[in-house]
Amino acid sequence: MARPRAKKKKVSSGTHTRSVFLYGSPNAEKRSDLEKLQADYTDAVNFYISLLSDREDCLLQLLQNSKKDPLLRKLEKESRVKALRSAYSQNAFDEAVTKLHNRLDNIRKDVIAATGGSVFAISILLFHAVLTGQSREEMCDLLARIRDSYKAKEKIQYYDKLRDTVKTMEEKEFHDSVTEAAMFYHIISDEYRIPVVEKAHVMMDTRLCSLEKAKDVTTSHVLSVTIPDRKGKRIEVPVQADRDALRRMEQYGISGSMRYTITAGGSLKLTCSFEKKTRTPEEHSAVIGVDVGITDAFHTSEGQAIESFQPVIDFYQTEVEPAFGNLSTLRNRKQQLRRFLKKHKGALPEKVILNLRKRMDHLEKDIRQAHAPYRKKRHYYQLVEHTIRNAVDTYIESLHGDKTVLTAMELLDIKEFNKSRMVNGMLSVFSRGKLAEKLMEELSWHGFPFVQVEPAYTSQICPVCGCLDKASRNGKVFHCICCGHTDDADHVGSINIKARAEDKELIGICEKYPYSKKERHAAIQALQAERNKEWKKEQAATA
Repeated sequence: MARPRAKKKKVSSGTHTRSVFLYGSPNAEKRSDLEKLQADYTDAVNFYISLLSDREDCLLQLLQNSKKDPLLRKLEKESRVKALRSAYSQNAFDEAVTKLHNRLDNIRKDVIAATGGSVFAISILLFHAVLTGQSREEMCDLLARIRDSYKAKEKIQYYDKLRDTVKTMEEKEFHDSVTEAAMFYHIISDEYRIPVVEKAHVMMDTRLCSLEKAKDVTTSHVLSVTIPDRKGKRIEVPVQADRDALRRMEQYGISGSMRYTITAGGSLKLTCSFEKKTRTPEEHSAVIGVDVGITDAFHTSEGQAIESFQPVIDFYQTEVEPAFGNLSTLRNRKQQLRRFLKKHKGALPEKVILNLRKRMDHLEKDIRQAHAPYRKKRHYYQLVEHTIRNAVDTYIESLHGDKTVLTAMELLDIKEFNKSRMVNGMLSVFSRGKLAEKLMEELSWHGFPFVQVEPAYTSQICPVCGCLDKASRNGKVFHCICCGHTDDADHVGSINIKARAEDKELIGICEKYPYSKKERHAAIQALQAERNKEWKKEQAATA
């Protein structure tokens, strides 16, 4: 989601979670018990999803993902699934809350994009107020109460700004904004079905399981699981992890929560989480701007181009698209024959009908046996993942472990892009947002500080004269129409991203117009026009 701020600072310390996987081969009796428990747990998750999706009084808690809210806890106790122990039932309830929260959050993000960043979609409290039909006065009273419950200056200022934004709106603007947010919610929510879980991974905590190092078996660990049908008794399953997972478990330990599933082959797959605490420095000695490009994965303000997605794009266009095109042709031929038979029903000789049906059967067989398109698509996804991983690892290595280097990057939101079909296709090929997300994840994991800055016009502003004009950029080439400065467009973007990390004037603009992209962009354009004007005066004075 594009946050309405100039930059988002990485906190100086935090805890980060990752997972390792262990595998086991339970005997037939234990596998049957585990499969039965997984089926009951899946039914419980779907039951709670159905229950919560019909409760309008739980909407705010679902939007906030407040699993420990008293209302939700009371509801879980009143509707507890008898086939499961209370701990399993609580975990299934929490999973249902998360599933519905993710659905609502995706809808809200789409509403943000559709409304151009309306405050009534960005703020969860105001979004809930819109959906429940609250008046302006009720919204302001709610924000005032929430504001008074906080002591932190940042929170107080945030809710004061929200309240002032709602209170000072013209009546027509307020009515139109609320109506627009509600309308888009109802339109977009139809695109997101209520989730149905086919096979839930069973969530277990210390009340339900334990993982101990093995003593009398050849595997590394033994998993002990509580089975409800056995009156709370536990069964033990030997499990094994690979060398890297064992190293991580030894280094970081394992948190209390685990998940298991029984695979199609009858094996047990256990997911265990481990935590790592990191601390980043409060001050930084240098800033590096990173532009997530269309051809180059990363281009830094230091002039370094990291990884290229061009081979991935070429593979998609030359292998994946034609393969699925051929498959689509087969489907279209079969559909044409079906329509022809339906249209001429009763008018064709029996022999012709039989021949047409045989042709349809042959086409259906070819469609079912067409494995190449899906195989190529899987390979394409592997190429994307491989390129992303290499790009991120290369950038992290380029920092040489210096935790005082601040990485500046754009606050991206792919859903807000409005490009041509070709460019949108290229963006989706290498998952630009996913690449940025992976970089932030690795920076956090290794303790490197980073900030996200306002992304508007970073590749259209000349870093020399400050001229903002989209005509200056032509694909990968940047040629300023004002001063003639020429450079790689992605390099120009990274230089501007670096500058914005400490640009007080631009930060001030973003703080002044946090919820109006239109006004924010207009102010940025005016700022750049003024800077370009000053540059021209300086050039004239020295001429």
